[in-house]
Amino acid sequence: MAKSRAESSTRILFYFILAASAAVCGFFASNIVQFFGSMCANRIVDSTLSPDGRHEAVLFERDCGATTDFSSQVAVIPYGTDLPNIYGNVFMAEPHGNPRRAPWGGPRVAIRWQSADHLVVTYDKNSHIYRRETKIGDVSVSYQTD
Repeated sequence: MAKSRAESSTRILFYFILAASAAVCGFFASNIVQFFGSMCANRIVDSTLSPDGRHEAVLFERDCGATTDFSSQVAVIPYGTDLPNIYGNVFMAEPHGNPRRAPWGGPRVAIRWQSADHLVVTYDKNSHIYRRETKIGDVSVSYQTD
């Protein structure tokens, strides 16, 4: 009888530790984007207001520390809002494949509005593209290489 009580106590302790570990892992997993997002920094390189004044296209460098290269990214945000410290919602490129680099270190990228709802992104053809969206809300996006 004493043996089964000891086994029962050990089993309860094991399940308690397992549940506590799962809770801790769940907490970290749910906050991992916030944690890693704070390790990166965005530096605005250029921004341009849409002709109707509703949107702003922002070209920025995203730097996530010494183990990553500089990237060139583009976001479309509502005019008057701050650029969040996250990746670009329109375009993301890194300088793999020996593209021409911009002064900030990432691949060369340029942005311009063709109309109130059409953004044109021009980038170096040797860039490694991670994101290339063609529609963000009511804004269409087209691309050109140079």
